[in-house]
Amino acid sequence: MPQPQTHYFEVEIRLDDFHGEFVDFKMPVWTPGSYLVREYAKNVEGFTATSGGKSAAFEKPAKIPGGSFLKNLMR
Repeated sequence: MPQPQTHYFEVEIRLDDFHGEFVDFKMPVWTPGSYLVREYAKNVEGFTATSGGKSAAFEKPAKIPGGSFLKNLMR
Protein backbone atom coordinates (compact mmCIF):
# COMPACT_ATOMS: atom_id res chain seq x y z
CA MET A 1 0.00 0.00 0.00
CA PRO A 2 2.13 2.88 -1.28
CA GLN A 3 -0.06 5.67 0.18
CA PRO A 4 -1.97 4.40 3.25
CA GLN A 5 -3.78 7.71 3.75
CA THR A 6 -5.71 7.15 0.48
CA HIS A 7 -7.09 3.77 1.59
CA TYR A 8 -6.39 2.41 -1.92
CA PHE A 9 -4.74 -0.92 -2.64
CA GLU A 10 -3.01 -2.08 -5.80
CA VAL A 11 -4.17 -5.57 -6.74
CA GLU A 12 -2.85 -7.85 -9.46
CA ILE A 13 -4.49 -11.15 -10.40
CA ARG A 14 -2.68 -13.58 -12.69
CA LEU A 15 -4.33 -16.59 -14.33
CA ASP A 16 -1.36 -18.43 -15.81
CA ASP A 17 -3.13 -21.64 -16.82
CA PHE A 18 -6.55 -20.38 -17.94
CA HIS A 19 -8.07 -21.78 -21.13
CA GLY A 20 -11.71 -20.61 -20.99
CA GLU A 21 -13.54 -17.98 -23.00
CA PHE A 22 -13.93 -15.46 -20.19
CA VAL A 23 -13.40 -14.90 -16.47
CA ASP A 24 -16.17 -13.62 -14.23
CA PHE A 25 -14.86 -11.85 -11.11
CA LYS A 26 -17.34 -10.85 -8.44
CA MET A 27 -16.99 -8.81 -5.25
CA PRO A 28 -19.28 -9.12 -2.23
CA VAL A 29 -21.49 -6.19 -1.25
CA TRP A 30 -21.58 -7.09 2.43
CA THR A 31 -19.21 -7.38 5.36
CA PRO A 32 -19.74 -10.06 8.02
CA GLY A 33 -21.33 -8.52 11.11
CA SER A 34 -22.65 -5.48 9.22
CA TYR A 35 -26.16 -4.86 7.96
CA LEU A 36 -25.06 -2.25 5.41
CA VAL A 37 -24.63 -2.87 1.69
CA ARG A 38 -21.14 -1.58 0.86
CA GLU A 39 -20.88 -1.99 -2.95
CA TYR A 40 -17.10 -2.23 -2.98
CA ALA A 41 -16.99 -2.73 -6.77
CA LYS A 42 -18.12 0.86 -7.39
CA ASN A 43 -14.76 2.04 -6.01
CA VAL A 44 -12.60 0.01 -8.41
CA GLU A 45 -10.44 2.43 -10.42
CA GLY A 46 -7.79 2.02 -13.08
CA PHE A 47 -8.80 -1.53 -14.01
CA THR A 48 -6.95 -3.03 -16.96
CA ALA A 49 -6.89 -6.50 -18.49
CA THR A 50 -4.21 -8.06 -20.68
CA SER A 51 -3.84 -11.36 -22.48
CA GLY A 52 -0.55 -12.44 -23.97
CA GLY A 53 0.90 -9.00 -23.22
CA LYS A 54 -1.83 -7.21 -25.22
CA SER A 55 -4.84 -5.26 -23.97
CA ALA A 56 -7.95 -7.41 -23.52
CA ALA A 57 -11.58 -6.31 -23.61
CA PHE A 58 -13.53 -6.24 -20.35
CA GLU A 59 -16.79 -4.86 -19.05
CA LYS A 60 -18.23 -3.91 -15.71
CA PRO A 61 -21.84 -5.11 -15.90
CA ALA A 62 -24.83 -3.53 -14.19
CA LYS A 63 -25.28 -4.28 -10.51
CA ILE A 64 -28.22 -6.57 -11.37
CA PRO A 65 -28.02 -8.31 -14.76
CA GLY A 66 -30.97 -7.00 -16.74
CA GLY A 67 -31.46 -4.26 -14.15
CA SER A 68 -32.55 -1.69 -16.74
CA PHE A 69 -35.48 -3.95 -17.62
CA LEU A 70 -36.49 -4.15 -13.95
CA LYS A 71 -36.41 -0.34 -13.60
CA ASN A 72 -38.76 0.08 -16.58
CA LEU A 73 -41.08 -2.63 -15.29
CA MET A 74 -41.42 -1.06 -11.83
CA ARG A 75 -42.26 2.52 -12.90
